[in-house]
Amino acid sequence: QELALGMDKAASCLFQDLKIVEEIDKKVHDALPLIINYQLQGGYFTMPSARTYSAGTFGFGYAYVAPYNIWSLGFQFFDHIETTGNYWVYRKWLDPMFGHMGFGDYAERAANVKFILLRREDGFDYVPDFAIGWNDFFGSCRFRSFYVAATKEWLSQDLEATLGWGCGRIDGFYGGIAWSPWRRCSHFLKGLSFAAEYDANNYRKHLFEHPKGREVKSRINAGIQWNFRDLIRLSAS
Repeated sequence: QELALGMDKAASCLFQDLKIVEEIDKKVHDALPLIINYQLQGGYFTMPSARTYSAGTFGFGYAYVAPYNIWSLGFQFFDHIETTGNYWVYRKWLDPMFGHMGFGDYAERAANVKFILLRREDGFDYVPDFAIGWNDFFGSCRFRSFYVAATKEWLSQDLEATLGWGCGRIDGFYGGIAWSPWRRCSHFLKGLSFAAEYDANNYRKHLFEHPKGREVKSRINAGIQWNFRDLIRLSAS
């Protein structure tokens, strides 16, 4: 009888320990939906954040950001290094050398990299994620920017916010915020997020901007993003 009581007590302790481990594991892996910008980077709409994909993620994207079509490709080799590439098509602006030969609109390629120096997933719960990055760092560098960004998640409020600074096409301070109110639900709204940003791109004075892309009606971009089962992302702003 004493042996049986001892075994029951040990089993009870084991189940309590397993429950504690499960709760800790759930807390460690709890995260807000990742918001992706139009260049396939962790970001908002035009601005980058300090968040990124998990290692092994592959993505392909298209965005219409007047007056450009942007085709993008990304592959996450490591948790702390984000690599993406963009193919910018200048809509209704023929290539000055080959457009008249049927090659169509002018286009520009861009390679981007982001180094995430601090991540919440690494155990830094009380400090923001911190990253530095270079957009269009290779080749003609017509969309080149250097930036630093800090992003903080408040899981209990389903909210994240970013403060960043850049030079180049991104000129000065910028910020972003995202809210994912239904992320704990099981229905199709689980992956829906609302986002807004302050756009610091220097459209007016950027030398290589599309001639029809230099006007700025507002520095505030706002919209939604819907992530369906981590397979399809739709964004509008």
